[in-house]
Amino acid sequence: MSKFIKLIRLPNLAIIALVMYAMRYGVIYPFLQLNGFELQFSEILFFGLVFSTILIAAGGYAINDYEDRKIDAKNNPDKVTEENQICSRKMMKAYNYLTIGGLTIGGLVSYFSGHFMFTTIFVLVAGLLWFYSSTYKMMPFLGNLIIALLAGVVPILVALFEIPQLTEKYRETLINNKIDFMPLFYFVLAFGVFSFLSTIIREIVKDIEDLEGDKTYKKNTIPVALGILPAKIIAVFFTIITIASLIYSQIHFSLGKLSLWYILLGLVFPFSFIAIKLIIDKTPEQFRITSTILKVIMIIGTAYSLVLFYSFTH
Repeated sequence: MSKFIKLIRLPNLAIIALVMYAMRYGVIYPFLQLNGFELQFSEILFFGLVFSTILIAAGGYAINDYEDRKIDAKNNPDKVTEENQICSRKMMKAYNYLTIGGLTIGGLVSYFSGHFMFTTIFVLVAGLLWFYSSTYKMMPFLGNLIIALLAGVVPILVALFEIPQLTEKYRETLINNKIDFMPLFYFVLAFGVFSFLSTIIREIVKDIEDLEGDKTYKKNTIPVALGILPAKIIAVFFTIITIASLIYSQIHFSLGKLSLWYILLGLVFPFSFIAIKLIIDKTPEQFRITSTILKVIMIIGTAYSLVLFYSFTH
């Protein structure tokens, strides 16, 4: 069981669930309450949405490990043992069960929400995870970009399933008052952009950390293809963009002093520290610490939904 939990990266799956519930109850719900609306996407369907997303992500981790073993076996055929072959078969079986389960539940959620075409989203995500593991992660930057895009999609999924039902329920009210739910979507989109940017920074940092191993197994990551310095420059560039985006969001949405101080102390200053640390980091251990700090910052970013909840309800 412990091997399976390690295979599917349970802590990462918990973060995915946390992000989705934070969007629903920390952003969407209080925003609707403030404007006299109610959630329309049912609790059981939302749970199904979260569960299907987690299953597909878990399948992605399983196929990623499976493909890594195939690469290692090609580069080091002497290390292939019967036990490794058995483990590989178990990984593939886990991938099949998890992905098929996720796609099935995602399809059911889409159908019962009245938007069966949304099933294509789950199929595309599962397909990207497969191609990432087998092909794209060997290409400089493209693999990082795909993982970051998928991370950015997670919070947006919540709004994507909720807003159409809200629009249908309150159609007359929206028409009569000449309003729509785009402001709500922009709030959730901001979290998606944050997830995208912070993930792409962390992916590059992890690639720098794993440079020697990736060289050994001929994985063509950014640090392998371009070198550590260019990889650092790219990571710092995205860090600066993230800081600028946070400042712009605070100015644009203007949510008060609590929001301002939270963004400055919890996000802008830590990202500034990361930018400086990236410049001076040299050893894999230092980059590992930077990667861990980035994960903490990502959780802090998700927790900003609590600030929004307070701002909307007070």
